[in-house]
Amino acid sequence: MADENLLLNYYPIIFEDAVEYDHSIWFAASSFNGIFRMNPDLGDMEYIGQLPLEDRVGLCSSVKCYNGKLYFVPCNAEKIIEFDVQTREYTSYKVPYEYGGFYGAGQYRNYIYFWSYEKFVIVRFDMDNKKFVKIENSLMDIKAGSRACMYHDGYWSFALVRDFCIVQDHLFIPSSAIGVVFDIDMKAGSMQVWEVEGTKGLHTICFDGTGFWLSEVENRLVYWQPDKNVTKFIPIDASVRICDARLSICNGSKIFFSMDNSSEILTLDARDVKVQIIQDYKKENVYWTSELHTFKTVFMKEMFGKVWVMDSVDASLQTIENGNRILYRVRLNSGINEFIRDRMNSYFLRVGAELDFPGYQLPDYIKILLCSYKDKNKDIDLGVVKRSIGEQIHCEVKKTYGAED
Repeated sequence: MADENLLLNYYPIIFEDAVEYDHSIWFAASSFNGIFRMNPDLGDMEYIGQLPLEDRVGLCSSVKCYNGKLYFVPCNAEKIIEFDVQTREYTSYKVPYEYGGFYGAGQYRNYIYFWSYEKFVIVRFDMDNKKFVKIENSLMDIKAGSRACMYHDGYWSFALVRDFCIVQDHLFIPSSAIGVVFDIDMKAGSMQVWEVEGTKGLHTICFDGTGFWLSEVENRLVYWQPDKNVTKFIPIDASVRICDARLSICNGSKIFFSMDNSSEILTLDARDVKVQIIQDYKKENVYWTSELHTFKTVFMKEMFGKVWVMDSVDASLQTIENGNRILYRVRLNSGINEFIRDRMNSYFLRVGAELDFPGYQLPDYIKILLCSYKDKNKDIDLGVVKRSIGEQIHCEVKKTYGAED
């Protein structure tokens, strides 16, 4: 099999987050729970392996880097996974607190701060001493105030969003349930809550050097300077759904917003406060994936001087350059056989079957993938499975082995 052509242009996985380290971009795959390393200049990609976690999907939401180690922050998992880049060894640390699924994470020096959307839980993990601390503060002023919030199973829920920004020693996280921003002093380990007057819920936040830009539920942009008690509202044309923004990033004078229910990316020029839609790249010959993800844009961040975007609609990695979205071509050229085996295993487990036949080699597994597999208790139609692992793999392998559907 021509391995180098297997994933020449497209790959059938969605990267939940990415981090730059050692002249490479390291990816955490969401529903696959895999680790990948990519050369950002060439697009060559290496499959490292799967995280040693439970047989579930969507286990990690973020990846951070500190002192030559990667830290995979849990989403549905119960542990933080430490991966030593040099030795390729894993170490796990169980989170000692109740939660409803961790949603976002920010890093400050040797600390990782991560938080839950469903329950008001903000946790700090020290990557030096491996200790967990829950950040707590008196919230009675908000609980008893006019701003409504949810209470469930002994937890107050302020619907902390995934988007955040770090300014000096402070981590700012908006609430989509009420118009407040949580301000965590990461050096002191304390927290205060800012009310953004005139807002009912906030979805994104970024800092342009002098003030914050927030998108809110009533389709307005908000320019906010809490230290100067300044709050300005910028109305947006109804055809531009800034209220659907879920991630934002400031790149010079440009601010980019990604949407929740579409693959659109909006750009705002902070100098003239003009919002425009960045045209998507042409999707001819792109194999669409049936992989599911909460957001259409999974992550948007700056690495190696570029803004990188992961689009979950067609599992495409993109860059934003000179106001254009460019499809970034990648090639999986290391660890291909291991990737296919692990990827297939993960999906067979999801549909209730097992993929473990003594003596089977890669071609045998591929033939099973392209035909059908009979479980002891039920027949399994692999039509969905083969699309889930990517039409590119399906087409390339079918040409190689000539298997019939």
